[in-house]
Amino acid sequence: EMKHQLDLLHNKMSNPDEVKNYVRESLTSLKKSREEVNEYLSSANF
Repeated sequence: EMKHQLDLLHNKMSNPDEVKNYVRESLTSLKKSREEVNEYLSSANF
């Protein structure tokens, strides 16, 4: 399983476009979850 993950990672590294897409998706989902947290915090009045 670990080897499979490493192979996937290696394939991404050998394909710059894949890496860019992967990074962009990761950042997008991070940003989205941050916005959700902020919404939750502002809606829950502490």
